[in-house]
Amino acid sequence: MRLIFLGILIFVSLGNLKAQKVKIIIDEFYEEKSVPGVAVAIRDLSTTNYYAKGLANMESKVSIDSLTNFRLASVSKQFTAMSVFQLIEQNKLKFDSKAINILSELPAALKDVTIGQLINHSSGIYDYENLIPANRTLPLADIDVLNYVSRVDSLYFAPGSRFRYSNTGYCLLALIVERIAGIPYDEAVNNLIFKPLDLMNASVYPTQDSRIRAYGYHPDSLKYHFADQSITSSTKGDGGVYLCTKEYVKWLNEQNPMFTDQFWIALEKEKVKVKDNIYYSMGWFLKNIGQNKPVMFHSGESTGFHNIVLFEPNSNQSIVVFSNRDDLKINFLFNSLSNELGELNIPNSLFMWLNIVYSLD
Repeated sequence: MRLIFLGILIFVSLGNLKAQKVKIIIDEFYEEKSVPGVAVAIRDLSTTNYYAKGLANMESKVSIDSLTNFRLASVSKQFTAMSVFQLIEQNKLKFDSKAINILSELPAALKDVTIGQLINHSSGIYDYENLIPANRTLPLADIDVLNYVSRVDSLYFAPGSRFRYSNTGYCLLALIVERIAGIPYDEAVNNLIFKPLDLMNASVYPTQDSRIRAYGYHPDSLKYHFADQSITSSTKGDGGVYLCTKEYVKWLNEQNPMFTDQFWIALEKEKVKVKDNIYYSMGWFLKNIGQNKPVMFHSGESTGFHNIVLFEPNSNQSIVVFSNRDDLKINFLFNSLSNELGELNIPNSLFMWLNIVYSLD
């Protein structure tokens, strides 16, 4: 009995030591409490620790905590992909369904683009950001993206022939979810994902309760400027989810009932090579490291927000970092955290991923 008790004490002491190291690392990069900051969640096997530093709202002086919702930006894409997957599981869609059969507004050049190609960024569809008129001041909705794309009867390349990261594709996927489900995209995501997983505070833009969400800021050498929205912040499928670290960890869990055998099969079957040994599938960058499931990674950046998440499903370990400031400190924080949590076994840590992702044309 004494040996068992001693073992428990050693385990707890090691866990506390690691938690203290994580806090020291966060404090190193985010020194001040009175400015926009960061929320962090670390799952190490069955234990999850939460950390927070800074203000969610500089005007009202509300502090960030584990229940503060952040705009996930491109981390939202995994929810769009899962919404589509749920409709596929309900036999309402297929990965090889042609997008033009659902979005009839699409031009003839896109007649062979499939749902799966939109999900894994191999459609060749034009970047909507390059199609926005210079004099536009109104925020875009997903339907605006469809309208812009419908005027361009060409593609970057033949569908399925290569990878090119595309926010356009995920805006179109949101519209596809709407038309197949017969309800607005935010309601569909709520019914398909948030409610079944009891993610009570999750929402899709516009977020429902400003009291529990972080507002975005842009720092310069003198001050933090309010920078919560841009002209492209209102699109939903490519980046419109708001979620807190507490509920995101509930989602990012190998025990998540939506991570079925069929999901892992689809993740593998639908993946497309990005570069070297990095792939993309179902809203995730993937790296196989010799185990039965890949390490999963995504970052998300928009006006006022920057987020990075990493998930190792074989050991159910994860690192989640949400920030309501759009500087690059989060990259160095994440790199230090992933180096400290060596069990994740990610060679070259974050910068290996970012060098590949950000070097894409």
